[in-house]
Amino acid sequence: MELTVAQQAKLEIFREESLATALAHQEFNDENKETIEARITRAYELGGEVPPPEFVYVQSPKEANEYLSKREGKAKTEHYSSYILGMAAMYWIAFYKFCQVELDVTYEANDQELLDLHLDLAKYVSYWYPYDEVCVIVEKPVMTNWDGDQLHNEHGPSVLFADGFSVYSWRGTRIPKDWIEDKENALTAEVCLTWDNLEQRRCASEIRGWEKLLTEPSLNTTVIDKDEDPLIGTLLEATLPDVGRERFLLVACGTMIYTPNKNRFFALPVPPTVNTALEANAWTYDMKPEDFNLEVRT
Repeated sequence: MELTVAQQAKLEIFREESLATALAHQEFNDENKETIEARITRAYELGGEVPPPEFVYVQSPKEANEYLSKREGKAKTEHYSSYILGMAAMYWIAFYKFCQVELDVTYEANDQELLDLHLDLAKYVSYWYPYDEVCVIVEKPVMTNWDGDQLHNEHGPSVLFADGFSVYSWRGTRIPKDWIEDKENALTAEVCLTWDNLEQRRCASEIRGWEKLLTEPSLNTTVIDKDEDPLIGTLLEATLPDVGRERFLLVACGTMIYTPNKNRFFALPVPPTVNTALEANAWTYDMKPEDFNLEVRT
């Protein structure tokens, strides 16, 4: 079925409200613990696991893993994976709840019970680890930082838990802590250009900044050609670790209007046969320089 304009508007509101519910931090207290334990006990019953387990509350996934690693007899139940999502399950919970609330969709009784059960847990819990005799329940993070719909923070952790455990992210990709906290020392040219994980390598190069990275003395970079328009870019040649001499187009991305200190720069590898920035830029679009008319690069 196709949503009406009114339903689409409601969907946007429902999405934002559900996201706010999922991200809202709440410390564990007697009232929400009662709800949590009732819902998890019922989940155990539905999975055939009775009596209810011992409940252990922790402040982060790290604390949960440390607790479980020290505990004997930690074999997981046959009905669940090692952990179950709480707040992070809101994406599918909200989908089914919207269909029920706004589109009059009905579910079987057992499915409805499970949906409501997971919704209640998503309000208070980040993860829960159900084992035969113990269930470890993790508090939500006290802070999350986003760029659109991606975890991202240029100045600190993107996720922070109450006990200090943190996660660092760059536009949705998890990265080492020191790439943010000590980037001047941690992000050398060798790290940025030879890191095994390609997504993290891209992040490292962006964090360091392509302008700084490609002009590091160790790369022996030379300028082949520089166009007056930063959106066309600068053609460089540098010595890469374990690779040798390679050519790159250092170019600004964004709108047609270049604004100093606003546009983000990135580098594109280009063939050694190109000799001007315009030729290199046209090559990235599989065009000839004389046919090239840049409108926007994002």
